[in-house]
Amino acid sequence: LMELPARINHQAEVIEKCKLDIEHYHNYYREIDKEERKAIRGALFAAVKSNILMPTERVAMTYKGFDIVLPVNMTVEKPFIWLQKNGRYYVELADTELGMLVRIDNYLDKLEEHLEKMQTSLSDMYARKSATKAELSQKENYTDKIEEIKARLEKLDKKLGVNKK
Repeated sequence: LMELPARINHQAEVIEKCKLDIEHYHNYYREIDKEERKAIRGALFAAVKSNILMPTERVAMTYKGFDIVLPVNMTVEKPFIWLQKNGRYYVELADTELGMLVRIDNYLDKLEEHLEKMQTSLSDMYARKSATKAELSQKENYTDKIEEIKARLEKLDKKLGVNKK
């Protein structure tokens, strides 16, 4: 219960940042021709491949108004990037040049779905907070109940002639 308010505040901040990013993405429109897209794919592929196990993160490029951030200690088996504008989003990449950019495009196209998941998570946190408060407000003390049941058990043991020693 003590940690939930901070988690709720953080989640609310993340949601607001995502809303700003969705607005940016919808307002961002720039035609990317086939040749430019091919150049972006090649540069991204090379940047990701040269970033394996690097000790610092760095911005590889900006794509559709989002920074593509190469992470710290990325492995060859599981390449990923961070998409960053107001918020920061984990995008697992394919291992082909074409597939990498497609995954990024797909993620950006589904920002609203990610927002919905974050909003559901926030609702769950509020519900958990309420349930926890309700549970803590119940002044049910089970110690008395346990002692009562122990006493009844001892009486039954005596009647049955059961010796616990």
